[in-house]
Amino acid sequence: QWATSIFYPALAICAHVTAACREPLKYKIDVAKPEKLGFDVDVSKLSAAELKLARRSVDNYHKYRQIINYGDLYRLISPYKTNFSSLMYVDSAKNKAILFAYSMETMQQDSWPVWQLSGLDPEKNYKIREINLPDGTRPQFKEDNQVFSGASLIHQGLKWFLKKKEQSAVLVLEAV
Repeated sequence: QWATSIFYPALAICAHVTAACREPLKYKIDVAKPEKLGFDVDVSKLSAAELKLARRSVDNYHKYRQIINYGDLYRLISPYKTNFSSLMYVDSAKNKAILFAYSMETMQQDSWPVWQLSGLDPEKNYKIREINLPDGTRPQFKEDNQVFSGASLIHQGLKWFLKKKEQSAVLVLEAV
């Protein structure tokens, strides 16, 4: 998907959650979400908790698809250079952004990246919150619901917080 998005906008790329492989459902959903989200799974085989997560994720996708489909794409951390990947879509007014982060593999010698969040307005402040969380789980992003200046997000960035294999997070940034 990373390479495909160089040539095609998110609006033209279909990404489906499938039953193939053993990654956690949340990870599969979060990986498919930066494009046109679809499901190729037998929902009758999902547990009640998984079905609830899938519904919540689809609702979130619909809520933010304007940004995903028509926002400016910023590739923050390349999956070809590290064991991590991150990209972000920002709306044209720079009022809202949606950030996707993935830890594909982890090794003891990994050095955890720092994100410099391109595309934001340095003059604005942004509240960041994590979405697509399964019931009963706390945000992985420890600074959830805190406000950061655009300038600090661009220049100092955020510390990487996904330190296990096949972990993912979706963060929404909204100007306040």
